[in-house]
Amino acid sequence: MKGYPSTNILNRELSWLHFNDRVLEEGARCDVPILERAKFISIFASNQDEFFGVRVGSLRDQRQAKYKKEDASGLTAKEQIKQIFSHTRKAVERQSEIYFLWLKEYEESNSPKLSVETLTRQERMNLELYFKRRIYPSLSPLVLDQNVTRFANGRLHILVKLKKKKMGVVQLPPLMSRIIEGVEAVGRSGFFFLEDIIGAFSQRLFPDDLVIDMAVFRVTRSEDIQVAVEDAGDLLEVIEQALPQRENGRIIRMEIADEPAWAIEFLSKYLDVKPRDFIHVDAPLDLTCLMRWKRVKNGSVGLYESFEPAEKLWWKGDIFQAIRKMDRIHMLPYEKFDPVLKMMEQAVQDSQVIAIQQTLYRVSKESPVVEALRQAALKGKQVTVVIELRARFDEENNIRWARSLEEAGCQVIYGHPIQKVHTKALAVIREEENGLRTYLHLGTGNYNESTAKLYTDFGYFTANPEMGQDISNMFHYIMGSMKIPEFQLLAVAPFTLRTTLLDRIADCVRSAKRGEAAWIFLKMNSLVDQPMIQALYDASRAGVKIDCLVRGICCLRPGLKGVSENIQVKSIVGRFLEHQRVYCFSTGSWEKLYLSSADWMPRNLNRRVELMFPITSPLAVENIKGWMRLQWQDENRAHCLKADGSYQTLSREKNALDSQACFIGELMERSGE
Repeated sequence: MKGYPSTNILNRELSWLHFNDRVLEEGARCDVPILERAKFISIFASNQDEFFGVRVGSLRDQRQAKYKKEDASGLTAKEQIKQIFSHTRKAVERQSEIYFLWLKEYEESNSPKLSVETLTRQERMNLELYFKRRIYPSLSPLVLDQNVTRFANGRLHILVKLKKKKMGVVQLPPLMSRIIEGVEAVGRSGFFFLEDIIGAFSQRLFPDDLVIDMAVFRVTRSEDIQVAVEDAGDLLEVIEQALPQRENGRIIRMEIADEPAWAIEFLSKYLDVKPRDFIHVDAPLDLTCLMRWKRVKNGSVGLYESFEPAEKLWWKGDIFQAIRKMDRIHMLPYEKFDPVLKMMEQAVQDSQVIAIQQTLYRVSKESPVVEALRQAALKGKQVTVVIELRARFDEENNIRWARSLEEAGCQVIYGHPIQKVHTKALAVIREEENGLRTYLHLGTGNYNESTAKLYTDFGYFTANPEMGQDISNMFHYIMGSMKIPEFQLLAVAPFTLRTTLLDRIADCVRSAKRGEAAWIFLKMNSLVDQPMIQALYDASRAGVKIDCLVRGICCLRPGLKGVSENIQVKSIVGRFLEHQRVYCFSTGSWEKLYLSSADWMPRNLNRRVELMFPITSPLAVENIKGWMRLQWQDENRAHCLKADGSYQTLSREKNALDSQACFIGELMERSGE
C-alpha cells in the first residue's frame, strides 16, 4: 500500500485509521439496519475525534522539536502527520458519501431532512417562533475583536461574517438536541439540524450589523493529560487539577463545513492555525449526533432484531457452591452480566463473607457494582477497591465513585503511582469450615453492566486456591505492601506477563523444530509491541502456524516471504465490539489457553498492572476454542490483513457465516442450562 515503507512493521497511527475505515464501511452495508448504520457513521466520527485528540498532539510535539528519528515503521513524525491528514481527508470524503447515501435511503422510508429555504410562509413563521422560545435564550452571540476567544474543544460554532464589525461567533449549546423534530418546529414530519435553524435567524443575533455569510466549524484540541505523582494518595487531587488541560489544549484539527475561503483565512490568522490543519467536510460536522438520534428513534424499524442474552441456571442458587463445584466461563454479551452482580449481591448478604477486593477501570454512571461494594462496606465487611483515576475520559466519573465508596467505608486505592491498573479482578474472601476460601471472577472486560451489552468479553469464575493467592499478592503489590510479588499460576504485568508469553511462543518453536505440529491462536484489540511481533516472526520462520484476530491496530505484517508466511491476521467488525483477549498455544503433546486484560502493546506489558490467567477447566477450554474456531471462519464481518497494510473484505454473500449472529443463536438454544 502506498505510504508504507519497506519494513517489517506497519505504522501504528495509519493502522488505527484503517480500523476507523472498517467501522465506517459498516455504515454503507445494505444488510445492516438503517438506524444501526447511523450508529457506525457516528462511531467513526467519535473514533476520529479520539485519534486526533490523543495521538496527533504528541506527533506535533516531535515535529515542533525537529525530532527526525524514524519510528519502527520507518516514518518520521512529520511524515506521519502528513500521511494522517492525507488519509483523513479521503476518509472524510467517504464519510460524506456514505452519509448522503444513508440520508437518501432514510428519507425514502422515514421522514425527510427539512430545508429552511423550502418552507412555506406559515412554516417559516412557526420555525421563527420555535427559535425565539426554544433556542434563542440559550445562545450567547459574540463579536470577535483583537482579543482571541477560546473556542471550546469539540463544540460546534457558527462563524458569522458581519458588514461593520468583521466577525461574530455563536456556539451551539452542548446540551441542546442537535436534531430538531419538524413536527415540533414547523408542524410537519421531518427534521432539522440545529445549526441550520440558528443560521436561518442569525440576523436576530446581531441586530446592529448586517450578516453577510456564515460558516460552521469545530475545533479539536490535544486531550492527552500529563500527570506525574510519587504517591497514589495524591492521584485524586492531581487528576482533578489536570482535567482542564483537555479544554485548554492546543488546536490539533480544524473541521469546517464546505470550503469558505474567507472563514479559513480568518480562523487561520485568529487562532494561529495552519491551513493544512483544516479538514473540509461536505456532510454536517460532528456526526456523533447520529448515535443520539438512534436512541431518539429507538423502537422504530431499522434496528437490529432484539435478543435476550442467555440466562444460565448454574448461578441461580448459591453461587459460591456452584463455583466450588466447578469453574465457570461467562461470555458477554451473549450471556447476561447478572452472574457477576449475583456474586457481589450474595457476598453482601452472606455473613461468612469477611472481605471483598475489586479493581475498577470503567464503570457506568449508575453502577450496581459500586452500589454492591458500598452496601458491603456499610454492613461492616472489609472492602478494598482499586479504582483507576487515570482511565482516559472516565476520570471524572471515577473520581465521583471513589469519593462515594470512601464515604461508605470502603478502603479506596487510587491505582498505582507509576502503572495504570487495567486488570479486571473480583475476589470474595469467605470464612468456611476448613478456613478462608477465595472466590474469583477474572475477566477480559470492565465491570460495567452497560458495555456488557455491547462488548464481547469473557469472565471466569473459580475458587482455585493458587489463583486466589496470586490475586491476593497482586492486590498487596498495588497497595504498596509487596514490592516484588510472586505468582504461581497467574501472569501479571509488569512482572511476568511478557516473559510468560515469550516462553509459550518459544515452547511452540521448539516443538515445531522437532517436527511436531505447533499452532498459536491470538485474539486481542491491538498488536503493537515490537519484541512480541519479532517473537511471532521467529515462530513463523520455525514453522509454527499463527492465526491472529486483531480488531484494531496491528503493526505485524503477515505473509512476508521468509518472515511471516505462516501468519494470518483478521479483524472482525460487527454488531458488537470485539474486546476479548484470548491466547492459545498448542502442539501435539500439550496445550495452554489463557484469557487476559492485556493487549500486546508496550503500555500494557511494561507500564500497566495487567492480568493473564490460564483456563484450567477442560470443558471451558473446549468451549472457548470452539467459539474462537467459529470466529476464525467468519466471512461476513471479517477483514483479512495483507502484507502491504491494507485489508481485504471476505465474502459479502447473504449466507456468509456471521460469527456474532451464530453466537446469539447458539447461546439462546443453550439458555437455561
